[in-house]
This record gives sequence, structure tokens and C-alpha cells, in this order.
Amino acid sequence: MQKETADYFDAESGAWSARYESSPHFRARLDTALSWIGAHGGPLDLLDYGCGSGVLLGALAPLGHTLSGVDVSPGMLAAARAHLPSAVVLEQVDTPQATFAARQYDGVIS
Repeated sequence: MQKETADYFDAESGAWSARYESSPHFRARLDTALSWIGAHGGPLDLLDYGCGSGVLLGALAPLGHTLSGVDVSPGMLAAARAHLPSAVVLEQVDTPQATFAARQYDGVIS
């Protein structure tokens, strides 16, 4: 199942970020998450579990939060790395060297 999921999102990774511009549903989800996080002040140490192409992390990066993102899809992580600042830690969920599970966060977004 995990391979099929990764394969699907790898195939979608090139156009995934554009969904947040073209889909009212995706935009509403992003705006809701930003509103919830903004209500807690900051800065926060946040993990985006299933970060996809990094749209949410990109919106949070200028706000001074410490950000980490993980995803099962190498394609999505490559898309995220292409536009996120290097301070955002990105890891593939199922790699032995992933360190996200050993850390503590103020919040986890999924």
C-alpha cells in the first residue's frame, strides 16, 4: 500500500502546488490551517506529516516557526525542496536515517 501511495503522489508532484491556486477546496484547507496555527502565536516547532510539495511549510516559513516536513513520496519532497528555504528540514517517512520521530514538536499538521 505504501508503495502505491508513493507512486501516486510521485506522479502528481509536478502539479500539486498549483492545486492551491486553482482549487477553492485546497485553498480553504490551507487558509484554515494557517488560521489555526496563527491563533497559537509563535514561534512554534511544527511537523507537517505528509507535507507534499511543501505549500503549507512555504506559507509558514516567513513567520519564524521551526519547520519540519515528512512525506512518503520522493517526488513531493523534491518539489518541496525546490522552493522551501534550507532551514526547513525535509525527510522521507520510511528511511532509516529519518530523525523526525525522535523529536518533540509544539504541533503536528497532517
